[in-house]
Amino acid sequence: MRVTRPLRRGILIACLGLTACVAGLRSREGRWTGEVTPIGGTCPPSHATLTVGAGAFSFTPDDGVLVVRGKVAPDGTLQGTLPLVGQNHVAFPLNIAGTLTPDGFTGTYTTPKCRATVRMRRA
Repeated sequence: MRVTRPLRRGILIACLGLTACVAGLRSREGRWTGEVTPIGGTCPPSHATLTVGAGAFSFTPDDGVLVVRGKVAPDGTLQGTLPLVGQNHVAFPLNIAGTLTPDGFTGTYTTPKCRATVRMRRA
């Protein structure tokens, strides 16, 4: 099969686009720390850590033992849930969603009892 010049050009453009996408994900990899500020409910202000690598993340609210895991999209948005069970076997999910840039992370952390904004910088 003979590869024509337009086909080669198309393959090159696709490869460059994929490389840029992967480079964008890698620029977001690392460790981020910051403040969790309540905007509703009954939770105190706290500190948290976000670790990003290979298109996935882990978020540690209160820098404790609970870890919310999820995926990072190519555009830097992320979303994750830790599905816990609370009193009387009632679901008690911990959720994080937001946007990660090379400069920082902004998002929202929610539980059945609390809603908070999250602002982080690279550690």
